[in-house]
Amino acid sequence: MSERPLYTNKHGLPEEVVKAIMKDRYTDNTEESFDLSASSLCNPTQKLVLERRYKNLGKLRVFDVVDRFWAFLGSIAHTVLEEAWHESMGSISERRLYMLRLGHSIAGKMDIYHAEKKQIRDYKLTKVYKIQKADYSDWEK
Repeated sequence: MSERPLYTNKHGLPEEVVKAIMKDRYTDNTEESFDLSASSLCNPTQKLVLERRYKNLGKLRVFDVVDRFWAFLGSIAHTVLEEAWHESMGSISERRLYMLRLGHSIAGKMDIYHAEKKQIRDYKLTKVYKIQKADYSDWEK
């Protein structure tokens, strides 16, 4: 079992709020392990190398709970959307797909696949600044 990163609670948020924010909703313990994610393939090679070389540094980083607030809001939005997806016929939501290429397992998790439209959808929650810049190239990759 991996150790949870250290964090502070400078704003004195109630314990249940801290637990809700700190919960990892992205990784499912029943999922297969994989070498690379589809998202990581879009990152610069240097970033991937440094993340692998210093993977334990994340456990040493101390941050405040509110630093994860935007990720928490995104997970709330995904939960609400996933409930709606289950109501629609022919859609598959929050499924991780795997493939083997050049001896490496690659995985990608889609928000929803709409079978009738043959369309993959990936929803984002963002700050106004990103919209003002109108730079969505990282999402398009």
